[in-house]
Amino acid sequence: MFQAALAWTGSHLWETTFGRTGCGMADPKYGFGGPIDARNITLAQAFRDTGRKTLQYLYDFGDVRERSVKIEAAQPADPLLTYPRILEAIGERPREDSGGPYGYAGILEALDYAEHEYHEEALENLGEEYAPNRPPNITFIEAKLAALAKNGHRSRGQHAETAA
Repeated sequence: MFQAALAWTGSHLWETTFGRTGCGMADPKYGFGGPIDARNITLAQAFRDTGRKTLQYLYDFGDVRERSVKIEAAQPADPLLTYPRILEAIGERPREDSGGPYGYAGILEALDYAEHEYHEEALENLGEEYAPNRPPNITFIEAKLAALAKNGHRSRGQHAETAA
């Protein structure tokens, strides 16, 4: 779900951690001892089972894209709405494979200064129209989330609780 909201491909390993409990996509190369297979648990179950209200999300173990998510309230699902859905978004998303937080910061710096030795490369990577403080493209994000719902990841009123 996070990959869709950020328009990332899902081509990297990821893990969601609730305290000491990790859920993610199992990597058969590493055998046993990895995270709980995320296909076997919902976020609602993980929050309920761990008693946590915060999760840590790590995507791309090489570039290390980390997000912290705090559940402020949960409410019954509305059977007239499709889930997952976006409640709020702030700022443009970082591009996938842009070197993690430090690499991305370097790309933004190069983009800002025409004299920077990597300015042309940053323009090619992000495009001239890229603006990190611009409001996100909500229509694009909603389309990605709708595709998840269509593929059976979530459906209308399927889950008893949602984050608000």
